[in-house]
Amino acid sequence: MTDQILSTPLAPLLTALDSRGVATLVFNRPEKGNSYNQALLDALHQEFTRLGADPAVRVIVLRGTGKHFSAGAEVGGEHGAADGKPKVTIPSLCLAVDGTPKPVVAFVHGACIGGAVAMISCCDIVIATEIAFFSMPEVRLGFAPGPLIAFFLRAMGARSLRRYLLSGERFTAAEALRIGLIHQLCPVQDGEAVLSKAIDEVLQAGPNATAHAKGLLRRLTNVPISPELLAELQADFDQRLYRLLNEPEPLAWWQRWLRPLLAHKSVPLAAAACLLVVVGLVMRPGVQSAEPAHVAQRQQVQTLQADQVEHALDDIEMLGDFTRSARADAGEL
Repeated sequence: MTDQILSTPLAPLLTALDSRGVATLVFNRPEKGNSYNQALLDALHQEFTRLGADPAVRVIVLRGTGKHFSAGAEVGGEHGAADGKPKVTIPSLCLAVDGTPKPVVAFVHGACIGGAVAMISCCDIVIATEIAFFSMPEVRLGFAPGPLIAFFLRAMGARSLRRYLLSGERFTAAEALRIGLIHQLCPVQDGEAVLSKAIDEVLQAGPNATAHAKGLLRRLTNVPISPELLAELQADFDQRLYRLLNEPEPLAWWQRWLRPLLAHKSVPLAAAACLLVVVGLVMRPGVQSAEPAHVAQRQQVQTLQADQVEHALDDIEMLGDFTRSARADAGEL
């Protein structure tokens, strides 16, 4: 698949965008172990802001050239803003990564040190090769990493962080997987295939639904569940469902979501999607919205449910017929 190159080969950050909407950001300071200076921080912040707002972008991949993902901050490097503007810091960059509505996939090889650990802590999917290694060595340099601890905590939890933050010791990719810092471990030779599969999986999801789900994840992490919160979430769900069920063309949304699933031969996944819709239509929490503005819309949604569930069940039955036919054609039956 041809990539559109959006940066020069000598830039500290290489950027490419392919026809599927996969944007790739590559640290390009291999002679420095891809350690970051102010120029790289500025470029990363700018690209995450731009790509996050671009409707053509579906997923952002973060990786590095050379032997290492990133050796962290460049010791002795320039980290101030030369033009007098507020400088981009590693915490502000992490906020930008965490806040982008696009799924972010990090591919880690070699070293991932200090601020780079904070960066991957903000990514949605992190894949590492078996020879990757990690550390948060700031305490060995005489200071605590301050704001970055908040990002570390979300990725690996307080118990594991106590050891590796307070000792500054290096740990392996297998240990990073065990403590939850990364999601998947792979042999070096399989890295590109594993990354490609992860991207394909993300592309199966609807971009608007993904952005909304990611926003809710950020908002609801560590937030206590209350009746008021559930009522608010239910009202938002009703609004979105009402719009979905009242598109100009009946079943347009079925066609939009099921066609790519079937095109990828994901018939079981398509069937699961149908069932999920039915469950969403039928299952109603026993929490009533406290906002009167949502009451009329809730009633409209409820009046639609019986007919929509009946149609949904008909479509699932047709999908079952399709599944049996497809398997018979493939010689599975």
